[in-house]
Amino acid sequence: MLRLTFLRNGSTEGEEKGRYIGSKDEALTAAEREKLRTAVAPEETEAVFCSPMKRCLETAVLLYPSLSARVIPELKHCDYGAFADMNYQELQENEVYRKWMAEGGSGPYPEGESMSDFRKRCLEGLEKVVAEAWEQEWQEVLLVVSEDVLRVLLAACAFPREPYEAWHVAFGEGYRVRFHADAFLAGEQELVVDKKVRLF
Repeated sequence: MLRLTFLRNGSTEGEEKGRYIGSKDEALTAAEREKLRTAVAPEETEAVFCSPMKRCLETAVLLYPSLSARVIPELKHCDYGAFADMNYQELQENEVYRKWMAEGGSGPYPEGESMSDFRKRCLEGLEKVVAEAWEQEWQEVLLVVSEDVLRVLLAACAFPREPYEAWHVAFGEGYRVRFHADAFLAGEQELVVDKKVRLF
């Protein structure tokens, strides 16, 4: 049985200002780095994986300085394209955004990626994590990602089933799940959710 903890990264300046920074590669704020240095991370973790985003890698390194964080490129934040780094008010005033929403808001982000492509690559990234855990015979691993990566993966695989919107987490929060790695790699991609976790 593999136990995996999904954890959202610490906060950045843009995120604290309410901006949808997407794939803009911001570092953690100084205050957030200090919080993470004193946070109590799950002690049983045998390996740490993370998104290539600075905020995720920094979070992983600060929580587990003695472990070498394994970067999974496929777990990069969703590319919001023309909408990246805007806040809610700016989006409401943006003609391209209003047109996109009027058409259902379900197509690819203008100049960005589609949700289906994003989901596909995130699942490919998770499969890499599980494959290495299976090969190394690890039983406890942790994965630091941005909120949208966490939400799209849990919406796709978590049990009980919940939609994308239901998996909201604050900075430093996440979920602990369990599953059989061999079954997951064979196509039975169901993650049983045990509990919500919080660093702060």
